Amino acid sequence: MNFRTSSISTALHPLRYLLQAKPRQASGTLSPQDLRRIVAEMVG
Repeated sequence: MNFRTSSISTALHPLRYLLQAKPRQASGTLSPQDLRRIVAEMVG
């Protein structure tokens, strides 16, 4: 459980950075490939 939570936090960190860096352009900056990469990191 802890490992999974830690993994998700690590995977979401780049996403959080993107949202903080460019909140207005987040949806445009985040491409489907980025989402796939984040999901892949979450899955392991």
